[in-house]
Parts: sequence; C-alpha cells; structure tokens
Amino acid sequence: MLKHQDGVESYTYDLADKMLTAGAKSYTYDAAGRTVGINAPGGNTTLTYDYESRVTAITGPGINETHTYNGLDTRVGTVQGGVSRTFVRDGSYVTDPVLRDGQATYTPGVSERRSGVSTWSHSGLKNADAQTTSVGAIAATRVYDAFGAELSATGTWKGPFGYAGGFGYQEDSSGLKLLGHRYYDPTTGRFLSRDPIKDGRNWYSYCANDPLASFDPDGLVKIVLIWYHVAGGGYHAGIIVIDNARGGTEPIYSFAGGPTEYNPRNQANLNHGLGHGRKVPRISTRPEARSGAVLCWWTMTARSSHGLRDSKRSTRR
Repeated sequence: MLKHQDGVESYTYDLADKMLTAGAKSYTYDAAGRTVGINAPGGNTTLTYDYESRVTAITGPGINETHTYNGLDTRVGTVQGGVSRTFVRDGSYVTDPVLRDGQATYTPGVSERRSGVSTWSHSGLKNADAQTTSVGAIAATRVYDAFGAELSATGTWKGPFGYAGGFGYQEDSSGLKLLGHRYYDPTTGRFLSRDPIKDGRNWYSYCANDPLASFDPDGLVKIVLIWYHVAGGGYHAGIIVIDNARGGTEPIYSFAGGPTEYNPRNQANLNHGLGHGRKVPRISTRPEARSGAVLCWWTMTARSSHGLRDSKRSTRR
C-alpha cells in the first residue's frame, strides 16, 4: 500500500515479486516473468519481446510502436505511428548518447535542434526540468516525482529526454522509459522484465527503491550521485557504483577528486571515458564486467568549470 498526494493506492504481488495490481491497473506476464499486458481503465497495452527479452512492439490506446536493436541490445530503430526513425549514437552501446534520431539532432545533455534550438535546463543532477528557446525564453517545463512519473507540465516538450534525460533515459509515446537493456514504468517504479543478471533480492526493482540520488543508466546497476566540495573550486559531482548482488548496498567503485588531482594518463586509460569538462557521461556497465574488471567510468561537469577530473579504481574480484 502506498499513500501519496492523490490518496492511497494498493498493490498486490505474487511470490515471484511480479506486480499483479496497482490501484485500478492489472498486469499479466509470460513464462519468463516479462510484463506482456498492462490493463487499465483507459484501455489495455500489450508488449512483445524477442528471444533476448528486448521489447520489439508496444500497442495500446493511441500507441503503435515497433523497435529494432543491434547485437549489444542498443535500440537502433523505431517505427511510431507509421513514421520510421533511426538512432545515431556516439558509439554502439546502450549508454552511448543519442546524436540524431531522425527527428532532431542532439548535443547530449545540452540541447536539441529541429525547427529551432531547444536548450535543456537542469535543476539538479538528473532531470531536464525545462526547455528554453534560442533567446532564452522558457518554452516547456516538467515536474517529476522521485521515480520519474510526471506530476505537472507546461508547454510542448520536444524530444524523449526528461526524467534523468542527462543520463540517456528515453521516454516513448507509451509513457514507458527505455533504460538501456530494459523498459521501466515510472508509474510503478519497477522494470517490466527481470534483471537478466538476477542481482539482489527483487529483480524488478529500480535503484533498490532509492531513486532520490541515484540512477540506472543501462537497467542493470544502481549508481549513486554524490556531491563534494573542493576549497576554492566550487561543488563537484561524482558517483558511487552500487553492487546489486550484495543487496544494493556495497560500493564497488567510488570516484572523487578535485582539479589538482587530475592525471591525464589516468583519463586516457579510462574505459569508455570522456575528456574532462563534458556534461554527459559515457558509461560502460557491460554485464561481463560486473564481477570484476572495469565496471564504470564517468566524467561530468556540475556547477563549476572543473567537474570530476580523476577516477580512482577500487576493484573487487
């Protein structure tokens, strides 16, 4: 049972942690534990998967989507309402940022260009909360709850990036969000399919039910956002990568460091690392790396011209 601003909503589950009902909605699953039906008073939504548990089709009231993927589970094509789009990324992995999607050209985490330029404004580390025009006027705003459900909006939002949009979360016309390998439902705070690595106690949970200061860029791992202060250098951002296999509590890698600790040789050796000063990270969280080796490297600028410069490795095998 959950009490929220609109009242009290009850949830039911089976013994395998599958959500059966959420308020007036009900859910159906296939033998692999994947959500195949979302039944709501306004109509039913159906999801289709391929043999790799990738969502290939979503149909429902006003929704008709099909999706194609590459061999790394990265979505490369979408057909929505008969309109085909191809995604061009800065790389081929699921967390590599989208540069073009057939409708607009993106500067990841900064802006999009179609008929004009829309710039995203971020009130915190995760969310794009407003879009401004080329002259700085606010064209659209969005407010989300901690799990990404939209609470209010003004104007016409352009593009798929909003809640945690700086980290690549993409919203479809269905209202569901693609987080790398898996689709996520912000209205329930749960993934629609099980964690393929089967980490932790609940394979459907998002960010171990702690989304306020964390995110999950590829649907496989919880990453906690941290702030730290460097004397004379402003505020800086970093992350802690949480090992879900140990209950979502044990950090494997933590990154910190100020401008004086920057080591170009370390930067050059980062796995999928970016040069310092970029606002959007490229994150490597490949499943085969999770039991050792490199799990994640990350660099971003936040509230200062310095940003996170040096990454310190603390591996566990």
